[in-house]
Amino acid sequence: MSLPKRIKELRARLGISQEALAKKLELSVASVASYEIGRVTPSIEVLVKMADVFGVSIDYLLERTNDEPIIPLEISFLLRSLPAESQQRVVRYLKFFAEDELNH
Repeated sequence: MSLPKRIKELRARLGISQEALAKKLELSVASVASYEIGRVTPSIEVLVKMADVFGVSIDYLLERTNDEPIIPLEISFLLRSLPAESQQRVVRYLKFFAEDELNH
């Protein structure tokens, strides 16, 4: 799989449109489309933003590794989409849930 295919695959796995990805990256839809068809290679700065949005490493984007992130992409993406206070609440709940599960 190439970088363009990996970008498209990650975007599809998250169920977001090119428009939504462009907004998160603060780019035009045309730029995202160009990355996905391989017409343009993203700059280092854009690769860093993409890695953050997708919750993967740059090495994963560039196919230097195929190691999936520890936290599933969908969960990581949803968590990062929440306001900071809500993220903290989710983390507290997960800790409570995990501790409860370990004690039973």
